[in-house]
Amino acid sequence: MFELKKLVRQKKFLWLLFIVFLYITTIYIYNYQQYPEMRERAYSDVQSLEDETRVIQAQLTQEKVDKPENTLVAEQLTVIQSMLSALFQWKMAVSEENWEHVAKPEVEFLSYLQTFIDSGGEFSGIPQVELQSRIQKSNWLQKYDLPYEDEVYPLSPQLIMKESSLVFFGIIGLVLMVLLFGNTITQEKEQNTWSTLATQPIPRWQLVAGKYVSLLLAVVLFVLIVIGVSILIPLLFQKHPLSIHYPVIAGIGESAVLIPMYQFISRAILFFISANAFLFSLIFLFSSWTKNSFLSVMLTVFSSLSGYILTGIFSVLQGPYNPFHSLMVNRLIMTAPSKTDLLYLIWALAWSFILLLVAGRFLKREEKKLFSFLHQPFNKGRTQLFSRSLPNFILFEWRKEWRKGLLLQVMSVLSVFVVLGSVILTFEKNEKAEKYISGLKEESRVIEEVIIPYYEEAASSIENNQGDKGYADRLEQILQISQERLGKLNKAVVGYYQNELSPLQEYHLFELQAANGNFDNTGFLQSQVLQLGQFTIDVSLAEKKWMMEKQVDLMIAGPFNPTIYTTWTHQQSHETNEQWMERNQKVGNSGLYSLYYYFTHYFSYIIIVFFFLLGGGFAKERGKRPTIQFIRTQSLSVKQVFLGKLIASSCLSFFSWTILVFFVVLVGMIANGIGDWQYPIVHYDSAAVVNTPSYNGQSPIGWNTGFHLETLGSVVLENYTLFSLMLVFLIILSVFLSIFIKNQFSVFAVAVIISISGYAASTKIFSSIAHLLPFTYLNPVKVINGEMSVNLNNPDITFASGCLVIIGTFLFFGMVGYFVLHSGKEGKRKLNLKGADKTIGQ
Repeated sequence: MFELKKLVRQKKFLWLLFIVFLYITTIYIYNYQQYPEMRERAYSDVQSLEDETRVIQAQLTQEKVDKPENTLVAEQLTVIQSMLSALFQWKMAVSEENWEHVAKPEVEFLSYLQTFIDSGGEFSGIPQVELQSRIQKSNWLQKYDLPYEDEVYPLSPQLIMKESSLVFFGIIGLVLMVLLFGNTITQEKEQNTWSTLATQPIPRWQLVAGKYVSLLLAVVLFVLIVIGVSILIPLLFQKHPLSIHYPVIAGIGESAVLIPMYQFISRAILFFISANAFLFSLIFLFSSWTKNSFLSVMLTVFSSLSGYILTGIFSVLQGPYNPFHSLMVNRLIMTAPSKTDLLYLIWALAWSFILLLVAGRFLKREEKKLFSFLHQPFNKGRTQLFSRSLPNFILFEWRKEWRKGLLLQVMSVLSVFVVLGSVILTFEKNEKAEKYISGLKEESRVIEEVIIPYYEEAASSIENNQGDKGYADRLEQILQISQERLGKLNKAVVGYYQNELSPLQEYHLFELQAANGNFDNTGFLQSQVLQLGQFTIDVSLAEKKWMMEKQVDLMIAGPFNPTIYTTWTHQQSHETNEQWMERNQKVGNSGLYSLYYYFTHYFSYIIIVFFFLLGGGFAKERGKRPTIQFIRTQSLSVKQVFLGKLIASSCLSFFSWTILVFFVVLVGMIANGIGDWQYPIVHYDSAAVVNTPSYNGQSPIGWNTGFHLETLGSVVLENYTLFSLMLVFLIILSVFLSIFIKNQFSVFAVAVIISISGYAASTKIFSSIAHLLPFTYLNPVKVINGEMSVNLNNPDITFASGCLVIIGTFLFFGMVGYFVLHSGKEGKRKLNLKGADKTIGQ
C-alpha cells in the first residue's frame, strides 16, 4: 500500500487519466460529427447490395428465357425475389432511422443470400468468409433486441469501450505503463533512497514483491480508468445505454466466432495484465543491474522488441508458454476465444516469478552500478579550452553527458539492435527468395502438366470436329501465350540458381504486361487491372523497365510493387490480400536498402529514444539534487545557459544519430554490400502537380494523381536529412518548454502533446497551409515519398520546404527563448531558481 501511495503522489495516474480522457473525448466528438451522415452511409451500403441483386435478377431472367427447362435458374430467381423483398424492408428501416428493426430484414436477406450461394450463385458484395459471421451477428442483435450501430464511427458506450480497449490495452498501453512506471527501482537508486529502504527491517524479497504488486495494482487502476471513461463520456453526452451483450466478431475467416462485449473486454484485460506482468518483471531484472532509469527502460524495450520479432517469425514460439507472445496483445485480443487464454496469465506470472528471483539475487541493499569506471579529469584538468564562457559551457554539457555514460550505453544497445535486425533481414530475404522460387517451380509444373495439355486437347477437338474457326484461333493464341510464359518461367528459375537475375526480370515484365492487358487472353489477365488498380500496374511496369534499362538487380519477390492505391476488389480463392502483399513486398539487406527499410519502419521510434535521452533542457537540472545550483555559481548569464543547452543537446543528438545511421550502412555492407544507388523508389505526385504544364511523370488512365521514380540513394539522403531536422526540432522544443515548465516528465509530456496535436491539426484542419507548419514534417517518410502531398493535395509539401520550415522554426524558438530570458530577474523566475533554493534548504 505504501508503494501504491507513492505512485499516486507522483501524479502519474493523473497523466493517465488526462491521456485517456483526451483520446476518448476526441474520438467521441469526431464520431458525433459524423452522426448526421449515418443514415446516408447505411442506405448506401444497402443500395449497393440491391444494385448487384438486380443485376443478377436481370441475368437470371434472360437465362430463364434462353433455357426455360433449367429448374435451377427458376429456383435462384425465386430466392433473388425474396432477397429484394428483404432489401426493401431493410432500406425502409434505414430511411426511417428505425435502427431497432434493421436486424430482422438484414438477417432475412443474408439467409436468402446464403441459399443463393449454396445453389451455385455468385455474389461479390459480401465475401463468403464474412457471410456466416454477419448472419450470426444479425440473429444475435434480434435475440437481445439491440439496435443497429455504426461501428465505423461508434457513439455507444460498448463500442467506445471496444475501440479504447484496442488502443489502451494494446501496444500503446504497454508503452505507457513502461514509460510511467518502469523506473520504480532505478528512481530509488538515482535519488539514493534505496539505501534508506535497505536500513529498514524488511527482507529484500518483500521490497521487490511489494513494488511488483504495486505495479500490478497500478495496471488494474489504469484498466478501471479506461473502462470508466469509455462508459462515462457517451452517457454524459448522449445518455447512450450500455449493452454488455453487444456482439463482437473474434477471429478471421472460418475460425471467426461471435462473442458478447463483456467477454471481449475481459479477454483484452486478461492479455493486457499478462503482458504487463511479464514486462514489469523484465524491468525489475534490468533495474537490478543498473541504476539508470533510461537504460533499464531501453534494455526492456530492446529485449521485448527482439522477442516480439522472433516470435512473429517462428510459429513454434507462438504459444502461451512464450512470454513474448503475450506482448502481441492486439493480435491476441482479436483471436477467437480458446481454452488456453488463461494460460497466458499463468505462464506470464510463472516467468515473472523466475525473473524476480534472479533480480533479487542481483539486487543489493546498497547502490550498485553495472557500468562504472574511474573518472579521470578531462584534458588533465585543463577544462577551460576557450576564452569565452559560452563555448566552455557547451563543452561542459558534452562532458556531463560523457560522464554519465548513458549515451554510450544506449548507443551500444541500439548497435546490437541494428546487428540483430540485419540478421533477421538476411534470414527473411533468403526465406522469401526460396519460397518465391518454389512457387515459380510449382507454377511451371501446373502450366506444363495441366494448362497446356488442356488447351492442346481443346484446340485439337475443335479442329477435328471443324468447330468455330474464331474460337479455335483464340485457343491457339492462348496456347502460344502459355508456352511463352512457361519458357520464361523456366529460364527465370534456372537463372536464379546460376546467379543470373535478368531472365527473372524478363519474366516479371511479361507478367506485368499480361496483367496490363497487353495480351488478349480471354480477359482473364486483364482482370488484374480491375483487381489491383491501374495505378499499381503502371508503377510496377515503370519500376521494371527502369531496372532493366539501368541494369539494376532486382530483389527476389513478386513482380508487382504495392502502392498506396493498391486495391483488392474481390476475394481470390487461391490468395488473400495479405498473402499477395507479403509475396510482393521487397526485402533487402544491403547497406542502402537496410537504411531505407529502417527509415520506413523503425527510425521514428529511435528518434523518440534520442529525444527522451538528450531532450529536457533545464528540467533535467532540477529535482531532489538540482545541478542548476552549480550552474548559477558560474560566470554565465541565463541566456548563455539557454543557448549552450540548445546547441549542445542539438549537436550531441545529431552526431549520435548520424553515427547510428552510418553503423546501419556498415552492417548492411558487411551483410550484402553497399547496394544499388539507382534502385527505383516510387514518388507520388498530387493532382495539383500532375496538372502543371511541366509535369513529366506518369498519370495512369482514370487517375488525377501520378508518380515518378527516384533513386534509392537520393531518397535515403533526403530521409536522413529530414529525420535529422525532426530530431533537432524535438530537442529544441523541449529545451524551449523547459524555460516555463519545471518538471522533466511534464516537459516531455507537453512536447509530445504539442507535436501530436500539431500534426493532427496540420493534416486535418490546416491542410491548405500545412507546408508552412513544422508539425507536418514529423512524418518524414510520407513527405519524402509524396504521400503527404497527395493526401492533402498540397504540392508545396516537399523535402525542400520541410528543411526551410524546420530550420526557420529552430531560429524562432531560439530567438523567443533568448528574448524571454533577456531580463536577469525574469530569467531567474522563469528557470525556477528560487524554487530550487527551497528544495535544497529542505
